[in-house]
Amino acid sequence: AKATGTRWLIDVSNRGDTAPTMAAAGLGGVVQVECLGVDEARWGPQLAAARGRAGAAGVATRPTAHSPISCAPALLSAALGRAPGSLGGGASGARGPAATIHVDEDPADALLLVDRAGPWARFHDRLGHGWRAGLGRGESGVAVLDALGLLGPRLGLVHGVHWGPADRARVAASGAVVVLCPRSNLHIGGVLPDVPALLAAGVPVAMGTDSLASAPDMDLLADAAALTLAFPEVAPEAWLAAMTSGGAGLLGGAEAGAIRAGTSPGLLHVALPQTEAPLALLFDGTRWAREWIS
Repeated sequence: AKATGTRWLIDVSNRGDTAPTMAAAGLGGVVQVECLGVDEARWGPQLAAARGRAGAAGVATRPTAHSPISCAPALLSAALGRAPGSLGGGASGARGPAATIHVDEDPADALLLVDRAGPWARFHDRLGHGWRAGLGRGESGVAVLDALGLLGPRLGLVHGVHWGPADRARVAASGAVVVLCPRSNLHIGGVLPDVPALLAAGVPVAMGTDSLASAPDMDLLADAAALTLAFPEVAPEAWLAAMTSGGAGLLGGAEAGAIRAGTSPGLLHVALPQTEAPLALLFDGTRWAREWIS
């Protein structure tokens, strides 16, 4: 991630032990320890362990929940609440880091949440647990989170591929941030979120990659190039904002996302040829040489 140009990272972890690795690589940000389950006997110990995880210099830790299709409403509420503390090392003026959650990545999510049907229902049935009464109900994952009062500026909604106007309106009204992972979406389902509709509705957007399980690398410039190709009507300034200030509020620190006096956000030099349209060139899909200058 750092080699391709990322300085601040939200890492979603099963065990929560990646903070020292991030710090050693010179990355700042958050390790979110992911919990899931419909039975508190299972998820309760996970959540307690997640809350007990220590951070590292410049890297905070906090719990999160996987998704409305895999987590009881009580777990969603407990794991997505505001985390106390600040970035490891006690950054001045820092807030506790926000949470992120996978939501509405697949059309089968709504089948599960509305009708208790579809491939996710069959998956839960194979696990043999009492999930039918244990999961939330709603027309979408966002609707479930909204009914629980969890939407807000301190929540990142990862994917958001299968949303209609009502979902976009819910998110826009709450100020929650949508984390776009376009190459992951294309790999898994072949469908992208309707980004022009998100922007028109006033939904804040950030850029992510999901993971190497569904993306070829951690290069955010390549993800921006995929969005540029899919949505040429969107100004490239929108992708630049999504890669920088768009996600900064989810990190809990005062330095990420913008160039300000007295801070160290990390400055990356990308070796573009001289041009009157540098952002169009930046997002044209070329793997431009890049190096850190601070």
